[in-house]
Amino acid sequence: MAKSFDVASLQSLIGKGVRVYKAGPESKRGRLIAVMEDYLLLESENDGLVYYNTEHIRSVAEDIQVPTPTINRPDDFYDRYIMGEGINDVLNNMKYSLIKVDRGGPESRMGRLLGVGDDFFVLYTKEDGIVYYQTQHVKSITVETNNNNKILEEYPEYLEGSSLAEVFGKAETRWVKINRGGPESVEGILVATLDDHIILVNNKEVYRVANFHIRNFSVMDPNAKNNNNQENNNNNANAAEAEASRSSSDSSVEAVAKSSSEKKKRSEKQKVTARSRSSRTKKRYATRMVIQRRSRGKTTATRSSVIKGSWRPSRTFKGMMVPKNKKK
Repeated sequence: MAKSFDVASLQSLIGKGVRVYKAGPESKRGRLIAVMEDYLLLESENDGLVYYNTEHIRSVAEDIQVPTPTINRPDDFYDRYIMGEGINDVLNNMKYSLIKVDRGGPESRMGRLLGVGDDFFVLYTKEDGIVYYQTQHVKSITVETNNNNKILEEYPEYLEGSSLAEVFGKAETRWVKINRGGPESVEGILVATLDDHIILVNNKEVYRVANFHIRNFSVMDPNAKNNNNQENNNNNANAAEAEASRSSSDSSVEAVAKSSSEKKKRSEKQKVTARSRSSRTKKRYATRMVIQRRSRGKTTATRSSVIKGSWRPSRTFKGMMVPKNKKK
């Protein structure tokens, strides 16, 4: 089963408006300029010329109802960009040019193309320095067509070789980083290069990484790594100190709030106790008053009437015994 498009089936789309990839960072609309052995050349109005690796293309859509985009170019403009039957021919002719690898994603980088091997190429980037890309995993390459594409006077040194395996052999005993980002990014000391995989050691872990799945790698400077580690340690220490300070402040605030809450609870408890004592005192007083009045035989009163404050002595109260011949 074929893994990629039969380029002959796409020949009829040359000169027409198409969309390569339905969606995602690699999706791009433009005019199809050329269909070669293992790449397509697409011209986008905003992004210039894009070389797509046919091994990774999932779909090519023709815009039937959309007019073919017209971009004013000289007649011989495209001759210098159709540079061979294969993507390696294109890369060899782009040497020292400013290119962008992939349209997006963690492996996408822009930089200066320094060297090309049988199955890899070398990119000098601003973010990561020298990065070695395995050609078969690159989805697209965009070339700068403006005045920024100037050749520099000096370029940094890099490990040379005809194949990626040869470069790995020269990088043994050095600290390398495999893949720029994503879940499969790993780094460590390269201790062995075998036919189908490499072996890295990082602290107490030994990584075996299949050569086929290495999209790119770079050789790290141990001194720079130590400086980065020291900087990270300092940042972690500062962060820990700040966190401790915040925790201490939070603890103080929490302690003050807790103390205030406890004081409020004690105050409420004291108020409840005082009301309870007052109620008991009032009940005892009311009971004593009723007993005294009854013993004098002047009136009758209930305990509740005394408590509520509604009781008043009355000589006509029903059931009250009043002496008829009271001497003054």
